[in-house]
Amino acid sequence: MLLAALRQRTAGLELAEKTRAASITEHDATERRVTELYTKAAEQLGAGKAPVRLAGLYALERLAQNHPDQRQTIVNVFCAYLRMPYTPTDETPTDDTSAEVVDRHQERIQEREVRLTAQRVLAHHLLRFGTNPDNQVTTFWAEIDLDLAGATLIDLDLSRTTIRHARFGKARFSGTARFDNARFNGIAEFDEARFSGDAVFRRARFNGTTRFGGVRFNSNARFGGAQFRRGMPQETRPYLRSDHDGTAPHGAPDDPDSAN
Repeated sequence: MLLAALRQRTAGLELAEKTRAASITEHDATERRVTELYTKAAEQLGAGKAPVRLAGLYALERLAQNHPDQRQTIVNVFCAYLRMPYTPTDETPTDDTSAEVVDRHQERIQEREVRLTAQRVLAHHLLRFGTNPDNQVTTFWAEIDLDLAGATLIDLDLSRTTIRHARFGKARFSGTARFDNARFNGIAEFDEARFSGDAVFRRARFNGTTRFGGVRFNSNARFGGAQFRRGMPQETRPYLRSDHDGTAPHGAPDDPDSAN
């Protein structure tokens, strides 16, 4: 009986070891597959053709949605792409424009679409609640940091998003920038950012350290109803003290005392 018991125990241990080995093998295979998908998609972002770059963005989005442990890494890739130098185009080629100039214009238009797509993907996955404020959406990526310092951002809309740390220092906001009802749970840095169009921060919640040093609003800035848990930055006070919706005149002074 003792021998039978020993054999049974040995068989159990062998089965457990085989199960563990199979689990490790499966995990390793999954990790390799994720790495392969990530590498291929990241390489697509460096392609010369805009449709290939768009395919890379969507491939990375799917990878992040299916593998939560990869989300911050993939968001970092999106942010790095948006931080690359870019000058928005506002010129329209005429009939006598050279073919070279027309081609360059088309390339910039296509790059604009790639950048807008990257912004929309980020905004979509930082949106915690949909139409029902009681139910968190399954596409929400929690505890995400954004590093868009120095980036050129076009009509950025992060309304109702939830972000951990957000760095927009020296960023250039082209068009309207919307952060209404956004929640910043950690650092929110906008030092020396430049807003060419309206900047909307209505009812935004800043729960951590908030910095707007040297920020420049070239159009209207709206901070009506915004909450600053760790103190209101001086640079935002003129915009809160103006009319009922928090709108300040174009080019309002950086020094709040000079606005009185």
